[in-house]
Amino acid sequence: MASGSSLPEDRFSCPICCDVFRDPVVLACGHSFCEVCQQEYWADKKPWKCPVCRRRFPVAMTQPPRNLALNDACEAFLQERRQRASAGSEIQEGSQRASSGSEIQDGSQRASSGSEIQDGSQRASSGSEIQDWSQRASSGSEIQDGSQRASSGSEVLCSLHGEKFKLFCLKDKQPVCLVCRDSKVHKSHDCVPVDEVVQDLKEELHTALKPLQKNLEVFNNVKLACDKTAEHMKSQVQHTEKQIRKEFEKLHQFLRDEEAARIAALREEEEQKSQMMRKKIDEMSRKISYLSDAIRTIEEELKDEDISFLQNFRTTKERSQYTLLDPQLVSGVLIDKAKHLGNLQFRVWEKMLGILKYTPVILDPNTAHPSLSLTDDLTSVRRPGTSQQFVNNPERFMRYTNVLGSEGFSSGIHSWELEVGDHPDWVLGVAKESIDRKRERDATPKNGMWCISQHGGKYIGGGGDIIALKRRPQRIRVQLDYNRGEVYFYDPKYMTPIYTLKVRSTERLFPYFNIGNVANGNNPGIQICQSKVSLKVK
Repeated sequence: MASGSSLPEDRFSCPICCDVFRDPVVLACGHSFCEVCQQEYWADKKPWKCPVCRRRFPVAMTQPPRNLALNDACEAFLQERRQRASAGSEIQEGSQRASSGSEIQDGSQRASSGSEIQDGSQRASSGSEIQDWSQRASSGSEIQDGSQRASSGSEVLCSLHGEKFKLFCLKDKQPVCLVCRDSKVHKSHDCVPVDEVVQDLKEELHTALKPLQKNLEVFNNVKLACDKTAEHMKSQVQHTEKQIRKEFEKLHQFLRDEEAARIAALREEEEQKSQMMRKKIDEMSRKISYLSDAIRTIEEELKDEDISFLQNFRTTKERSQYTLLDPQLVSGVLIDKAKHLGNLQFRVWEKMLGILKYTPVILDPNTAHPSLSLTDDLTSVRRPGTSQQFVNNPERFMRYTNVLGSEGFSSGIHSWELEVGDHPDWVLGVAKESIDRKRERDATPKNGMWCISQHGGKYIGGGGDIIALKRRPQRIRVQLDYNRGEVYFYDPKYMTPIYTLKVRSTERLFPYFNIGNVANGNNPGIQICQSKVSLKVK
């Protein structure tokens, strides 16, 4: 911060420690330094030189004289700065005067505000540096350091020597003044004029800037793709959750219907056997009533007079001799719990096979070209003619209308059938995991694809040879024998072979599908056929 005099703070700063002078001493060359800074600077340097102008001094000069005028001026400067700080106002006179171009003459103000400042100016008239200060203050010129000049648009000066930067050190890659060039630090270095090297360095920096700009553009593009991917993931989660709930609702409904049917069967058996028991109970009730009446009649006859008893004896005797067969309990009227509960879960599962669907290959929507449309169960693909909303993830095909199966194979035998119908343009087979999905690649073994294709009724093998067929198959069966390194193509209706390819790959192989365009606007799809699900109990 500048003092109340128009001088900037660096006029009171030691060139070595860059702080306000403390006990300043003055060398014969006229430059002043803090006493401690000067002693430390000369401690390990011989011959002794001025840190600013590099002037040499005799060894006998061990204690330079004190600069009393500068010391008083620094004390006045520090006191004024403390007064300004305590008043709560901060006046940056150096920068304001540089921008306005006018110098405020505040000599009288300083005289009235502090006798020590006036005394400092008087002492400055007797010293070389303080005299320069008073002369500049009286003439209204502004002294500013390197950073102040840079902020006001003026030239930047060397912080060590106060000279203009006119040269550039090629070794240290920094601007230097003429004194710096002759100093020990840069004396052996190559220095060139500033105006010559600026344009070259700007071009060099501009060249270095281009890769960074390109790198930034790549990062921005990747970030944009990541943002789109995150949004697409959200829509995928919502759609997948909806489908999961839909499929489980089908299972729940099946189980609810099956539960209701089995409880209805239990109720029906209960009704049938309850009716049987009611009939048996009614029969027992009638016979009990008959026997009770007969017993009651005989007991009454036994109580009659003798003559009456004898008169009715024959009839009573006959009634007593009429007996009923002993009743038998009814068998098979209990609920058949074994029928209703035995292997219940297994029998429900067995019945569930009628609604379960199993497809040996499931399409991977993350690999599908944007022009392809997959069904919700991921077992059928068609080309509707309009692009879908997808992100350009690494797995997705972008050059050709391809899609892969979701599961790759690295061993064993695997087969699947496809309903191609009358679709006029398709490619089917297997492909290795590392195939190029972004650029133009033909479906050939050289490019990691072992396939057959059909274009307008013409069947072509993976080697480019024409396949002669007697009939046009509606279905194609693909069978991969990974261990033997072969892939077979059949007409499953007649189990006649269509084509065989040798597969040479150590990678996982995925089912491969390519759907061509249909000229007449009819866009039939290709369906992966379901396999029969059988239940076997060992």
